[in-house]
Amino acid sequence: NSLIKAIIFLALIRAKIYQKILKHFAKRINTKIAVSFKVKEIFTKNGFKNLKVINNPIIISPSDRTIRENKIIYIGKLSKGKGVDLLFSSLPQVFKQTTAAEIEIVGSGHLMDSLKNQAKVTRLSSKIRFIGHVSHEEAIKKLRQASLAIVPSIWPEPLPRAIIESILCQTPVVATDVGGNSEIIKDDIYGKICEPNANLLARAIIKTWQKRKEFNKNLSADFQILRKKYSEDVCDSYEKIYNLSLK
Repeated sequence: NSLIKAIIFLALIRAKIYQKILKHFAKRINTKIAVSFKVKEIFTKNGFKNLKVINNPIIISPSDRTIRENKIIYIGKLSKGKGVDLLFSSLPQVFKQTTAAEIEIVGSGHLMDSLKNQAKVTRLSSKIRFIGHVSHEEAIKKLRQASLAIVPSIWPEPLPRAIIESILCQTPVVATDVGGNSEIIKDDIYGKICEPNANLLARAIIKTWQKRKEFNKNLSADFQILRKKYSEDVCDSYEKIYNLSLK
């Protein structure tokens, strides 16, 4: 109705004003960090200069060999931007090909009820477990036990922590090719990258499921390299930035 349209219009104007103010001051900051090359590309196109790329730091300790369950896992908010409804659209096709698999949905959000209803309508309730919100420690434990993780975002993720955490848990990942996702995953080595489309996502999940042991071995072999890149090197880079700022 007219009132809602007016409220949305005013909210857009306010957002535009805030954007102008933030941009004005942000351009005058000496040290600017982008968490991925995709973020750097976006900000560079908008007039920002001298951006340094430093990834998000992820600290995960090595663990003993984990028994991998026949489990696919999604960890994140249950929202449109995270693509969880896209994931659910792909599941009927996935479970036709991967009859032994189950999926755990870890997280909470406003789509919870509609997703549970969708599971019932597609008669997949027995294959889908809604875990809800858990601690970070418990989420990492579940990642280590899973056969593969799904990051089906449809909005341009800057650099998802979920993907980095998954590969450091040596769990293969299927992710959509948005934002900085493809900067982390080596396609067909650590998992699969696909366009944000339900059919393509289903195919990527099925293929990764079929090659999950191979991908897991690749991640295990590269663990020290990945840990250095996303933990030690990143922390060192931030430390240097902070030390320079203090001088």
